[in-house]
Amino acid sequence: MSGHSAVCRRLLEEGLSADALDLDNCTPMIYATLRGSVECVRVLLEVGHVSVQATVLNGDLIPLSLAARSGHYDVVVLLLQHGAPSLPNTNGEYPTHLAAQEGHHTICQLLVGQEGWDTPDKYNEWTPLFHAARYGHEQCLRVLLEAGSRPDRTDELENSAVHYAAWYGHHTCVSLLMEAKQRYTAAHTPISHPSPMSMSDTCSTGGESDIDAIPSLSLPPPMMPYRVYGHNYLDKNTLVQVSIGHRMSRYPESGLEKTERYLHTSPRLKLVVTASPAVTAAPFSISLPLADDERTVYTFQVPSIDTLSLEFSLYPNFGTKIVGRAASLPSSLGPGSTKASTLPIFDHRLHVIGEVSFEIITVTPFSGVTLEIGGAVETYWKAIASPLSTPSAKATTPRFMPPSRSLASAQTSPSAHSIISSGSHSLTHSSLSGSFFYITVQVTRDLQPVAYPEWRLPDDTFDLGVADVTLAQFLALAERRGRRPLPPASSSLSIKDIQAVISRSMVALSDLLKIIPAHLGVCLELAYPTAPVLEQRTLGHRVDLNDAVDAVLRTIYDITSLEGHVGRRNVVFTSFAPDVCAALNWKQPNYPVFFASQCGRTGAHAPSATALAVRDARDYRVSSLNSAVEVCKTNNLLGLLLDAEFLNEVPSLIQAVKDCGLLLGAFGVASQLPMLESNGIDAFLHDGVMTYSTRHY
Repeated sequence: MSGHSAVCRRLLEEGLSADALDLDNCTPMIYATLRGSVECVRVLLEVGHVSVQATVLNGDLIPLSLAARSGHYDVVVLLLQHGAPSLPNTNGEYPTHLAAQEGHHTICQLLVGQEGWDTPDKYNEWTPLFHAARYGHEQCLRVLLEAGSRPDRTDELENSAVHYAAWYGHHTCVSLLMEAKQRYTAAHTPISHPSPMSMSDTCSTGGESDIDAIPSLSLPPPMMPYRVYGHNYLDKNTLVQVSIGHRMSRYPESGLEKTERYLHTSPRLKLVVTASPAVTAAPFSISLPLADDERTVYTFQVPSIDTLSLEFSLYPNFGTKIVGRAASLPSSLGPGSTKASTLPIFDHRLHVIGEVSFEIITVTPFSGVTLEIGGAVETYWKAIASPLSTPSAKATTPRFMPPSRSLASAQTSPSAHSIISSGSHSLTHSSLSGSFFYITVQVTRDLQPVAYPEWRLPDDTFDLGVADVTLAQFLALAERRGRRPLPPASSSLSIKDIQAVISRSMVALSDLLKIIPAHLGVCLELAYPTAPVLEQRTLGHRVDLNDAVDAVLRTIYDITSLEGHVGRRNVVFTSFAPDVCAALNWKQPNYPVFFASQCGRTGAHAPSATALAVRDARDYRVSSLNSAVEVCKTNNLLGLLLDAEFLNEVPSLIQAVKDCGLLLGAFGVASQLPMLESNGIDAFLHDGVMTYSTRHY
């Protein structure tokens, strides 16, 4: 465990057993391998005569697998020199799978040609190439592809490795796999190889006749799935989301330190978060340590944020004795909708034994306007249905990745987003149809929404953003720049005229909506500058999140009430800021909200200059499609708005998103639309107009 090879040699010479087991069923060889102590391993092999062929009680504690996963190259070389076989663990993962998971490309190169180096595992039917793609290990991908690993192989959900690289935001890996797949397709004729799982299913049922088969007891889906109008919203309570895990913890510079001794076991500690007073909260438990790419969100409601206190208690994973505790009092949370804090964790002697970092986002209820379902307000509906299942349809249960990975792939499953495999996909429908004008909205310092699609105002003298000026100052600047030519509200405008007005004008949102006929829908992107945006563009001010969202909603409801006698306007909200989407959805029940994301890319066809990229937000939630889906599911959003080029590269992502019960829209150029339509896209945004499909019941 400590790497003292001389002590090991002396103990073995005195007759101590080299295969003694401790309380964790671990032998000295296990600890020497995890430590990476080449000399200790050599002593155990040559002096203690430990057999590399023998298996231990736990099928996951295989020395070669442990060394491969831990990245100890010299230990792997030594074990192979002594004839260590490449054996699978309980989930069918060979040492190459584990090395690919952790990104040890030199070990992958060493193990290429060993047993199982390109064999699917038992749990996901993943080869090492899939593991390298899922975790974004480009060098491992290169090694495996050069060795002949097939890039066109699919897993039990019929997804290829490039699907998971794209889903988790590893875009360099996507490019590498796409190039490899093109080369492979050009050089080989596609051959269908049945998976081991499907072969075993066929063998087990081949001798049964139809009359002997067990009939399915599942009921068919309803012919007309029920519609859900609107969504849950805040009435009197305040929503609180506590996020634990650094916003950019997926990047190497902020990785978490792991304890190698317990790499093979389950987490030994848990953090229990308790909120008081809370209306809808039970204690929330988190297993430690958190994975590098994990972010845990604890959501609850409180009567008032002014009295909120949080308690963080550290326990053994199995036990009730408190190891340490931290507390956050109402006065320490401070004002504002978003807060970040780091608290010391004290033990019972008041010694600091660690710290907990967290962020709090609060969403207050929307007041000042009577929220109604029906009447002058157009409330959307959605419905989710599944087609009749077929014998070939294979339902799968969502598998979520826990915070700490052991050697078994059961704890590294990538398929959290996959609900139903091909052959039986879910279908999500909504009342949205027709065309919507896309308008970028920001809020001035005096809380007035305006239509303006850039972060910086067109002023040559000062670096100013919309939130740095009042509405009067904003309109005065528009007059000086000649960007406020609004036609009379009574004039008849064509679609192109309205698009031209939106693109060139700097106007108040209320004035702009008055010239757009009430029967035409609007898609409002609420642009909210992040701290990096303010810093990069030297802007000075940012309106509070709740104040900004309330201002936009108040304007929409006021205009809608005035338009009620001529028709109910369709309104859709979207934003590239996940906190804005959460606030928009929780504050009202009538209008749908889409989370717009570039998924870690910087596309050339973003709908506005305010589209946030990773460099603009430094937020894990904008870095991948997996995180974007998580944002939608956590906040009950209707759907996602993604880059069309991204979806065209990996079309399987479209159905994967829809299987999560979300609608999917795309932004891009018109030439990208045909392929997206053939894959079932729900909406497409180009040239300032969002057009929804008309597939309804």
